[in-house]
Amino acid sequence: MKNDKILGLKLYPEKPFVHLQLSIMMILQFIVMGCINPIVSLYMKDYLHFSGFQIGSVLALSAMFSFVAPVVSTFIADRLISAERFLSVVHLLSAVLMFFLSYQTTYYSFLIFFILYTVVLNPAGPLTNAIVFHHLPDSNHFGGIRLWGTIGWIIAAWICGFVATTEKPILVSNDLHSALQISAYASLLLALYALFLPKGIKKINRVKNFLPMDSFKIFFDPAFLIMSIFSCLIMFIDRFYIFGAAPFLKSIGYAEKDILPILSIGQIPEILLLLIMGVLIKYFGFKLTILAGIALEIFRFLIFALGTSDLFLFSGIIVHGMTWALFFVPITIFIDKKCLPKTRAGIQQLYSFASGTGVIAGNLISGITADFTTSVQGKINYSHFWLIPLILSIITFIAFALLFKESQPALGIPDSYGSNEKSKKTATLEKSHTI
Repeated sequence: MKNDKILGLKLYPEKPFVHLQLSIMMILQFIVMGCINPIVSLYMKDYLHFSGFQIGSVLALSAMFSFVAPVVSTFIADRLISAERFLSVVHLLSAVLMFFLSYQTTYYSFLIFFILYTVVLNPAGPLTNAIVFHHLPDSNHFGGIRLWGTIGWIIAAWICGFVATTEKPILVSNDLHSALQISAYASLLLALYALFLPKGIKKINRVKNFLPMDSFKIFFDPAFLIMSIFSCLIMFIDRFYIFGAAPFLKSIGYAEKDILPILSIGQIPEILLLLIMGVLIKYFGFKLTILAGIALEIFRFLIFALGTSDLFLFSGIIVHGMTWALFFVPITIFIDKKCLPKTRAGIQQLYSFASGTGVIAGNLISGITADFTTSVQGKINYSHFWLIPLILSIITFIAFALLFKESQPALGIPDSYGSNEKSKKTATLEKSHTI
């Protein structure tokens, strides 16, 4: 049809049922993460009574041990087993580990089970991205499916908030402990659901003519390396928000039952940005889009450091989802443009590995910063705490503006974004084998 596009992008998916299947997958994946990531530091602080250093070390060590997961997954996903079926295995194991984790009360037992949990769950995010890209005719449409992950994150927040106000909820408790339990049930549900997802790559294409080292060639691509380095920096900076947001809200006086719903407000504008992400990238390019995301990081930490008024607080929360959409989603699309279908799952895992250093360092340093800015009365001075990520955000913005080039050369790796004709033909031949 002539009128099925606007600004060069399709108004509706070519395969609506597959689009629906992938959207549900994203919802469940982000419910799993949305029940844990925003409140795990508060859970350790108030329920398990860990120190800032202990909390930071749990998050940092779990991220450090998770480094092995993307490397191993690179040799498994779409080679020995399809990404869709591997996702099922990952979430089945994650559900079991989260169930046991939710009953740990001491530092070392919680640390061990949290490390095991994050190592097992770590491949899930890159796997869902790879599965989506397997079925997309144009990677710029990724935002249209990724936005359902954001909706899943919001659903998780409101489910946890509702459970917290219920006297006798079914199968879960009515405090922060329920978030861990809901996450386990969501993982179990996704493990079953993933068994019914269509395979993106045929088995014969997974095994034949594919060496594991094909994916590792991406490390010789300067654009990939530069993007990974800056991802490390942003991951590092973003951990301050993940670490501090929930305790920050509680220190101001908000009830625990309201914390997740309040933090979920930040995901509402993210949905709107994801709807137009393809247009933003098409007309402004990756560099300007990502710089806008870093600029919003600066704005968020600046107003958090300036005060705790409702205007400042909610303005900072609102831009959180916008920063994520404008930075990490374009990077995910950018990395996919460096992939062939047969290397997609592996490269998505390797990108997770390459950028994971920032998660490790950010978790540890944010915990140390919390201890350093804590008064003798045991209260964190958040005006000082937020200054560290503010300064780092400014430095990152300047460095990215100076160093990143929109069209970095890809050394022998097909790149549909500004690639040569040979690369385009190779990519076309590879994509012809996908379902």
